[in-house]
Amino acid sequence: MEALSSVTRKDGPVHKLGNCPAVADLRRFAAGKCNPVQRDKLLAHLGTCERCLTVLREVRERGILIRRTSLALAVAAVLAIAVWATLDRFSSVSSAVATVDLRLASPTRGIENNDGAAAVIAPRKAGRLRIILPIGGEGKYESQILRRGQNVPMLLTSGEAHLENHDVVLDLHINLSSLTPGRYSLALRREGSEWEYYKLILE
Repeated sequence: MEALSSVTRKDGPVHKLGNCPAVADLRRFAAGKCNPVQRDKLLAHLGTCERCLTVLREVRERGILIRRTSLALAVAAVLAIAVWATLDRFSSVSSAVATVDLRLASPTRGIENNDGAAAVIAPRKAGRLRIILPIGGEGKYESQILRRGQNVPMLLTSGEAHLENHDVVLDLHINLSSLTPGRYSLALRREGSEWEYYKLILE
């Protein structure tokens, strides 16, 4: 900012020439920091001195440039911090995997009928849900996560279950962090079958 605000000529910095005021005085005048007497003297001088009028114009132009540059840098810094925080949060969430083992869980055919079923638990801060299904559960699936007692799904996704190290695994890319901790229903439907509901607790 100091470099931008310096007023120079071809033969070096301008300080004071003859009866002209110093550049520092012109800067104070441009910033409105002169007392009434100094202001009146400078106004009278500027009315007759083209050189000082040019210097004053350069001082004001540089002041405007400094303010605009400072504002642009401040906005850029805020945006950079916001983008970094968002990417960092997204990266940490998307890399986390929540594993749910449904091999011993008992599903129900209706969301209202699974109150007595045992719940499966999953960490909420995950960007991928890894579901282990009973043997023979390979195929394409639709998935929903619903708030307990409600029929409107809060999250929807789909995937295909495949055999992985003797386990049938269904990988679902789903952002659980968008949900609040609590009790939910995990609904799964294999292609050509009916919905099955599991009690899910997000921690």
